[in-house]
This record gives sequence, structure tokens and C-alpha cells, in this order.
Amino acid sequence: MPFDLVPDFIAGLGFTDDLATLLYALRTVYTNITPDVKQKATETTRKWFPDFSSDTDEIAIHQQ
Repeated sequence: MPFDLVPDFIAGLGFTDDLATLLYALRTVYTNITPDVKQKATETTRKWFPDFSSDTDEIAIHQQ
């Protein structure tokens, strides 16, 4: 049975601990995706799906 710091039936507060856990998990994943990981993922995607066209080059240009 899952453990909940604040029971979900409490109006307004019930899901705050769930949201905090989700945001922590997303931040952890986001900070561990390095440019090397992105490059490997793009290479693997292109190998598996030869017709794959990525907009990552355009995104990189817009971010500079």
C-alpha cells in the first residue's frame, strides 16, 4: 500500500505531496539528460527509424 504524507481526501492539500514528488522526479530526470545522452538518443532513433527527421538542429539554433 502506498504511503502518503498528506491524505488525498484533504481539500487543497491532498495532492501537494504527490505534486512535489512528481516535480522532484522530473527535475532529477531533466538534470541527468546531458548533451551526450541526447546525442546517443538521436543516433539510436535514426538507426531504428531511418525516415526520422529531427527538429533538434532548429531548436539548437533558436536557443543560441
